[in-house]
Amino acid sequence: MTSVVRVGPRSASGCPVVLLDDSGERLLRHADPAGLSALTGDPSPRGRRSLGRALHDLVHDPSLAGAVYLDVRDEELRSLPWELVIGPDGRRPFLAEGACWARGAPRPCARGEVLVPIRLLVVLGDTDDPALLAREEADAIRRSLRGRHGAWHVEVLDQPTPRQFFDRMDEVRPHVLHFVGHSGVHPLEGLPMLAFNGPAGAEGVTADRILNSVKEPPRLVVLNACGAEDPSELAAAFGAGAVITMRGDVTSGPAVVFAEHFYDTLASGAGVGEAVRAARSVMFREGLPEWEAPSLVVWHPVEQVLPWRFGVDDATARHLGELYSGVAMAVDRTTERWTLWGGPDSDAPPHRAMLVDGGPGVGKSSLVRSCVFTWRLRGCAAVYVDAAGLRDGRNVPWLDVVRALAAALPPLPGAARFAHQLVHLRRGSRPPAGPFDPDDLGPWEAANEAEPHLREALFEGLRALLAEAGPVTIVLDHLALVPELTDTLVPGLLLPVLDERPAGVSVIVAADDDRVLGGFAARAHRLRVEPWHRDRTEEIFREFGARANRPFKGGWKDASDWAREHAPVFMPSQLHTFHRMIETGRP
Repeated sequence: MTSVVRVGPRSASGCPVVLLDDSGERLLRHADPAGLSALTGDPSPRGRRSLGRALHDLVHDPSLAGAVYLDVRDEELRSLPWELVIGPDGRRPFLAEGACWARGAPRPCARGEVLVPIRLLVVLGDTDDPALLAREEADAIRRSLRGRHGAWHVEVLDQPTPRQFFDRMDEVRPHVLHFVGHSGVHPLEGLPMLAFNGPAGAEGVTADRILNSVKEPPRLVVLNACGAEDPSELAAAFGAGAVITMRGDVTSGPAVVFAEHFYDTLASGAGVGEAVRAARSVMFREGLPEWEAPSLVVWHPVEQVLPWRFGVDDATARHLGELYSGVAMAVDRTTERWTLWGGPDSDAPPHRAMLVDGGPGVGKSSLVRSCVFTWRLRGCAAVYVDAAGLRDGRNVPWLDVVRALAAALPPLPGAARFAHQLVHLRRGSRPPAGPFDPDDLGPWEAANEAEPHLREALFEGLRALLAEAGPVTIVLDHLALVPELTDTLVPGLLLPVLDERPAGVSVIVAADDDRVLGGFAARAHRLRVEPWHRDRTEEIFREFGARANRPFKGGWKDASDWAREHAPVFMPSQLHTFHRMIETGRP
């Protein structure tokens, strides 16, 4: 059941309080703004409870249940802390499990469900102000989502310029925008603004500028922007389905607590309304008086703000999460991942063939695996074959890679035919018409003059199987471990895919040394992965620490400081080494 309680606008009798529900529209009572405002003068706990009871008496009706929206149209009354509402029995509706109380007058939403990944853009407007704890809030958000890798894409902009902010908004098209910083009134334009403390100093971005610059509105905006007495105009400028604001100048510690528990609940599958309620409840239980500061304002029903889904069933999503659990600790590489995706809502790489290169240990495998994981969660056909995981990881037969690739494809009618072809071709003979023989997992034995033709026949069968799989992305890793690579997989698979044989197939190869890839390396679209520069040490250590649930303080901060001072560049392996050292108590 959904109810809207509309308060105002003001008339000679006061502010009419009207209930709109399935039964129609009826007047409940009239509100006295002056009497309510007088109650706000007592900030003591007793005074706040008195105000909460008065607010309850104003909007209460026995029929209220389920989702309740407070559409407060009188400006003076809208500024009141409605989240304090408390009933005669002491129950607080804004904390009640199973209920959803929010501000606003929702309208139906025409936007559909979000197919993962949910794109979250965290913007830190000012990290120079230690009182804001902006980076700590970003850490808390990442920490809350550490178990949701693949389903969430999180980017953090640290003190961007307004141009950088709007450019990234256009590119990422975030479903959720989270801003941490200052707000206020523009000194020249007199309009509410968000403050961006970029390299050239502070610059205000007004609501007018936001309204006319954001091309695709986020589904949800979270504004932890202290300084704005009434953030409603700033909130509305984004055109989102809902906005969460912090009323008053909330201290940063409670804001961090709210952010962590809000995103944790949201990522678990709860709706926006329940996630706000759950985060408030945590703050309330911990005795934080700021529990009532987060204010949820909606323009769409809460269940329509951010509905999201996997492209696979829940059991498959859980299995994929276990299969790709290792990428949970893969940090950064946002730019590289975006290049492999080719933009938002990606179902395949933007190029037919891509080569991910760079020195050993820079994180190429984690990068490509994370992309495959997300594609799989979206329901796309994508397979990952790591030569290092075949046999003993040394001198891997090319036929083992072919077998692993065929086995990684979804079940196909042509799989039995391909196995039949393989078992006969590897023995040096053309496959008979049938019945189909299963693969006996034997080695390639065709040591005769017809071998090149037999091998090409096998690759023709593999390409036919890939064509049957439909649009599919194959990702191959550590192919340098295959001694006969340039005579087998390169001409039989990689180069034909480059030439669109078959159509609908894309290939990504991750390699330390491209010299073994022959003509493929010269023609594939290249993406280079570099070690991290020391200037990014704190940023990288913070993200890894959030994923490892290791706060950026004590020994972990000391490790970051040491790495910045002693290493011009550093690698992912060093993060894991420092993490293990601290975990085992080593200095």
